[in-house]
Amino acid sequence: MAAFITAILYTFCLYRLQDLYDRSALSEAFSFTFVPLAFWGLYEIIKGDYKKWYIISIGFCLLIFTHVIATLLVFITSIIIIIIYYKDLRQEPKRLLYLILSGMVCVLLSAYFLFPFFEQISSNSFYFEEGRMFAINFGRAKDDLIRIPTQNVLVGMLSIALPKITNLHFLPAIGLTLTFGIFLRFFIHEKDQKIKSIDIFVVLALVYIAFSFDTLPSFFYVKKFFSTIQFTWRLYEISSFFLALAGGYYLSLLLQKNIRSVAALICLLGCVVLLITVNSTYYKYTREKPKTISSQNIIIDKNSIAGLGLAEYLPIKVPSIEFIQDRNILLKTNNIETVTNNFERKNRATIFNVIVNKPDIIELPLIYYKGYSAKLNNEQITITESENGLIEIPINQSGKVHVEFTGTLIQKYSFYVTVISILLFCIYIFWYNRKNKNINKTNHVNTII
Repeated sequence: MAAFITAILYTFCLYRLQDLYDRSALSEAFSFTFVPLAFWGLYEIIKGDYKKWYIISIGFCLLIFTHVIATLLVFITSIIIIIIYYKDLRQEPKRLLYLILSGMVCVLLSAYFLFPFFEQISSNSFYFEEGRMFAINFGRAKDDLIRIPTQNVLVGMLSIALPKITNLHFLPAIGLTLTFGIFLRFFIHEKDQKIKSIDIFVVLALVYIAFSFDTLPSFFYVKKFFSTIQFTWRLYEISSFFLALAGGYYLSLLLQKNIRSVAALICLLGCVVLLITVNSTYYKYTREKPKTISSQNIIIDKNSIAGLGLAEYLPIKVPSIEFIQDRNILLKTNNIETVTNNFERKNRATIFNVIVNKPDIIELPLIYYKGYSAKLNNEQITITESENGLIEIPINQSGKVHVEFTGTLIQKYSFYVTVISILLFCIYIFWYNRKNKNINKTNHVNTII
């Protein structure tokens, strides 16, 4: 019953619905699926059967492939939980070894993403590394932190749905369905280890929520971390899980003792249905249809693009989104006498002819990333990054230029590392489960004898 209620509360929590209907943040909404899996695996490592270490590997691997920021939040939270329960690991050092093993396996399973990602960010500087935070229209910036007025956070904790001013204005919120579980705690008087653990998670959830308050002093924030996650209220994803877990467990205890608590369950499920209905139908009838906006009407300067989630992985040298839009597909040369023609793009390749009377450098309409290769008359030429963060190539003779993103060796072979790791990983899980099944069957026969 506890698991059933928790699943309902977490799957249909208000913040996840806001990801779907307000922000269209499908990746973050999808990552909700794997957060419980990662924490389940962490439980097995700390207090359960540590030989099921592969569960946490699966959870984190799926998070990595779904949403990197959610992965970071779960990772930081896992470290905090490990610190809280360090005694369990100290009593059985094997648990720590299995935790390290699960981390190493997770890296191999997600090599297809992790290896190329770290290769790229080590080869250049990108906007997400600047460590700056920006004010946007649905939050309030204070001391360079995007936070929410405290009274609005509290309102959001007691609401089923929140009014939207425009398509871009919304109030990130926890919602009444999750806050409901906190109030249930006052009707539970037991004191056991499970209750204590759930209480710890509730406190941690409330601390995470408090980070979105605009009244919290700035010295509580690690600027580099919060600039990476962009918005302080991204922590609501973790808070939502912990509060759903608490609500599910508290209510399941009350249902065991008092049949009248069924009314609380019916009330809670009714609130969930109302929450889904109100938030979804609002957008069904009032959201405007998408409009075609010309690039001339979009003005986004360098100081705002990272905060708007449009340019985190653009090289810092790129002046702005507007620069890329206005530049279009022009080939820019240093020598006005250089002639380019027959420009075309075929899949990953950019092809054109060039006529020069002296050596020149051409800037292409391609953002610089490691993995591009260029040929002039079928001979390899070097690629460098221009002052605008685009690709530029040296031209010392007339002919045909062929530039293509072929990828790096790490990008190519990390795919095979992931495939082989998944195959071996599945074989191990199958072997381990079959071995345990045989052992349990033998023990059962011996017991009967």
